[in-house]
Amino acid sequence: MKTVNKKDIFGLVGRKLLHSFSPLMHNYFFQRENIYAEYFLFEVEPHRLKEAAGGILALGLRGVNVTFPYKEKVGDFLYRIDPLAEKIGAVNTIKVKQGHLIGYNTDGEGFIKSLKEKASFNPAGKKCLIVGAGGAAKSISMYLLKEKIDFLGIYDINYKKSQKLRRRLKNFFSHTQVENLKTVNKKNLPSLDLIINATPLGLHPSDPLAIPAALIKRGVLVYDLVYNPLETKLLKVARRKGARAVSGLWMLIYQGLRSLEIWLDRNLEGKETVLYRAILKYVRS
Repeated sequence: MKTVNKKDIFGLVGRKLLHSFSPLMHNYFFQRENIYAEYFLFEVEPHRLKEAAGGILALGLRGVNVTFPYKEKVGDFLYRIDPLAEKIGAVNTIKVKQGHLIGYNTDGEGFIKSLKEKASFNPAGKKCLIVGAGGAAKSISMYLLKEKIDFLGIYDINYKKSQKLRRRLKNFFSHTQVENLKTVNKKNLPSLDLIINATPLGLHPSDPLAIPAALIKRGVLVYDLVYNPLETKLLKVARRKGARAVSGLWMLIYQGLRSLEIWLDRNLEGKETVLYRAILKYVRS
């Protein structure tokens, strides 16, 4: 009997995932690179997260990405966490290695690459505001401080979360001005260079703006991590006000490529443009 090679299975673990472009991106990459693999969505209820982590091994998956709301929780069920992900306090990539689950974080690296290479923005010495203090915000904030920003304001509707994130960041970057904010307005913020939406607000047309419109000024860079739709309400407002507006699609691509490098042990430098074009073609078709 002829044996058939086993297809490698990867996927995304989270909740309410139908908006995700991750299967499109990864499956296009596998097909283009002639890799016998497939990427699926795995929606998991909160009380089943531990079971889902065990299921990665039980089902023979090679690795998964992790998204909202599990980036900060899934680490409890892993064999080991990469030191950088441990420092960040969130995991967005899991690799199966020698029968164990190893956690990594590629969000911050993907964000900074997209910021520098696609928005031509160097965060060194800049003043930034990030709205949201969840898993993505943790990674992005850590990388912004590594890049020597001058000021970071953190706002979350849950004030205790922003307090906790500030304390974590100050443990590693005691000399950078980091403030957790109870409100966001012109009175309690310096003149900003970069404003980041790290919340899910913007996924639906009825969502309110994550960033007060009064904060958006001509010349500031507004970065919305929401990438579907590509043109969120926040980005439309930013452009009308003369600000620069960047979709989270490039971050998705860069962090996804870094995940693939971890899973496949391959250097994928320079593959981002073909993935971007493939997604745009899909969206516009």
